[in-house]
Amino acid sequence: MKNGLLQFMQILVTAAVFFQTACGDGNASDTDSTTDDDSMVETDADADSDTDSDSDSDSDSDTDSDSDTDSDSDSDSDSDSDSDSDSDSDSDSDSDSDSDGDSDSDSDSDGDSDTDTDADSDTDSDSDTDTDSDSDSDTDADENSELFSISASLSSVIGTVGIVEWSLSGNNNIQSAYIEFGLDDSYGFVAPVDLNENNFRTLLLGMKPSKDYHFQVVVKTDSQTLASGDNKLTTGPVTNLIAAPTVTLSAGNGSPEKGFMVSETFNQMAVMGGGNQGKPFVFILDNDGDLVWWYQSNLDSLSRARMSYDGKHIGMLSVNLDGGSGAIEVVSMDGLENTVFNESGASHDLVPTPDNRFAFISYASSGGGGGFGMSSACAKIIALNPDDGSTEQLFDTATVWNSNCHGNAVRYSAREGFFTVSDLNYSQILAFDEAGSLQWVVNETSKWTHQHGHQLLDNSLLLFNNDTGLAREFGLSASGELQSEIWSYNGGGSSEVLGDVQRLPGGNTLVCYSQQGILHEVNANAKLIRVIQFGQAAMGYVEWRTSLYGPPTDYDM
Repeated sequence: MKNGLLQFMQILVTAAVFFQTACGDGNASDTDSTTDDDSMVETDADADSDTDSDSDSDSDSDTDSDSDTDSDSDSDSDSDSDSDSDSDSDSDSDSDSDSDGDSDSDSDSDGDSDTDTDADSDTDSDSDTDTDSDSDSDTDADENSELFSISASLSSVIGTVGIVEWSLSGNNNIQSAYIEFGLDDSYGFVAPVDLNENNFRTLLLGMKPSKDYHFQVVVKTDSQTLASGDNKLTTGPVTNLIAAPTVTLSAGNGSPEKGFMVSETFNQMAVMGGGNQGKPFVFILDNDGDLVWWYQSNLDSLSRARMSYDGKHIGMLSVNLDGGSGAIEVVSMDGLENTVFNESGASHDLVPTPDNRFAFISYASSGGGGGFGMSSACAKIIALNPDDGSTEQLFDTATVWNSNCHGNAVRYSAREGFFTVSDLNYSQILAFDEAGSLQWVVNETSKWTHQHGHQLLDNSLLLFNNDTGLAREFGLSASGELQSEIWSYNGGGSSEVLGDVQRLPGGNTLVCYSQQGILHEVNANAKLIRVIQFGQAAMGYVEWRTSLYGPPTDYDM
């Protein structure tokens, strides 16, 4: 009897413990889940472990729920919807999960579920975590715009040049930055940001006159990419001091290559000593033939203008046939800063070098530039540092041509590391390296007479032949031995002085008839693609660039 009574009391105690666990502790678990997801998981894990093996499984899933809770607030809300479905499925499983399911129904509003947080819940949590990770790595303009302070204006000299200054709040380790810009918010152009510039000052180049442009700043830090959001800037009107050219396309011969053309007005009367037509202009055309940059020079005549190697300046020089009144002007791309260097011998042509100097033809102390058949000494190639005005002689063509010279064009090829120099009177082209050592001389005068603009390609030499008006390409060995003609174009134009030619990256060729003020772009089969014509105005040499930022396009052809 005593033993039976003892067993009965043990049953009552066990029932009381079970009742307290199922009801009282379950409510306490709900209270915990409202305040702290982690404490909820720990409480339920303990409670479940006191009941049965099913709850042990729940304890494992609670650990998953813990990682769910740690991911982010988005994953919690996804876990809510999963916990509802889990509660239903748990109620179908066993009585233990039923009791946990009751506490779940309370914890739905708390943003997490206590029981049986299974792989479905984990999957949703991962999905949300991935989404958040993506949003961090993507440039979300709305999310990051408040971090930027941006000011934008136009150059007071060139109304198509935008000037953007900006800053980024917070302790961000900026690795690189750029500005996307274009006629709509899909942009299309990219301006690199020089992190050494004050206020990260950046120019927007190549914009058309009187147009609304969109731009945004994009910054890459050591941990993320940030975007400023869309901003707008309206360009100023086109200058009325330069007549816009006419552009004529030829159907069926391909498309013009996308890029920009840098050239200058050529004052023939000033060159010939027969009067002055006003100060000349440097200008840049875009792919449509629209004027997107212009600058009126302080020099009396121009034959060449080229952008510096880093793309931050334009250098220009006078034709200076008499070899005694030459000068070089260097202007910043916003037109706000300029310097004139009185290099009396500077004549015909200059070319930017990788160290941001300009190498130019000089007839200083040589008695003139050869004029039109006039006898003179030969030219030197001089490098000018526009930062301090210092100069250095790179090469003396008198080591090759003794007298009666007429050096008229200088080019640089980064791929070979060679400078090439053309002489009209000798109808020859020579090459010397960066150390000033002569590499070769092309002297096949039987193939042509008189040339100006030229380009050294991988295995060939492209040139403008003044006597015939032809653009011609000859095979060329590494030692400078001229081979047979492999390509030519006869556009019916002519130019007694200057004249230029350049192979473009896509295979087209740009031909400049300087005296006629005409540009032809032709395809690889020497078929005309388009004509750009400046009426009766003459132009100097021309440079074609893929972009108005960075090194010249023709240096790596």
